[in-house]
Amino acid sequence: MKTVLRIFLYLIILAVVAVVGFVAFIQLRGIPKYEVDKIDYPQMVPDSALVANGAKIATVQCIVCHRGSDGKLSGRPLTEVPQFGDIHSANITQSKEHGIGNWTDAQIAYLLRTGVKPDGQYLPPYMPKFPHMSEYDLKSVISFLHSDMPVVQASEIAKVQSNPAFLTKFLCFVAFKKIPYPTTPVSHPDTTDLVMYGKYLVTGRYDCFPCHSKDF
Repeated sequence: MKTVLRIFLYLIILAVVAVVGFVAFIQLRGIPKYEVDKIDYPQMVPDSALVANGAKIATVQCIVCHRGSDGKLSGRPLTEVPQFGDIHSANITQSKEHGIGNWTDAQIAYLLRTGVKPDGQYLPPYMPKFPHMSEYDLKSVISFLHSDMPVVQASEIAKVQSNPAFLTKFLCFVAFKKIPYPTTPVSHPDTTDLVMYGKYLVTGRYDCFPCHSKDF
């Protein structure tokens, strides 16, 4: 009996050590970085139609989380998602020091599609990714970010560093990872086919599926 109890005690200790070790690994590892692939995405010359379409998409996606105290997309604390930690959205205005004013079109496209910044840092699940967004809509968003619209003009508000919670780090280890960049251009759907167009809106343009689906 003593031998059985001793073995049982050892198993409990091993289990505790394993759990503590796993938690420590996730906590210290933090949000992962990935290799940034080189993509062929030449700088565009935006036109008014692209900017207008990009502004419509940004109203639903970018502006909600990134509009700061100055009315521009300078970032703000995301207090509505405390489960993810002390999270602050980034300054995505045309500021060359604090925003994305120095980013190329390729870098913006790569981030939006894969979730990976130019320095390789992965953006956790509270930042949508758009691997299924059509090339036209992607170019529209990039055109909007480069436009003369007031919300994207340079704001010199410095980004506040986020402090992700253990849950965020855990999810980035087991569920959310870098998304491969599409190997072929993503075509725009036929807008006269309302069912397919509606499917595109929730899985491509507005990325509803990951949060509302049963299993990410």
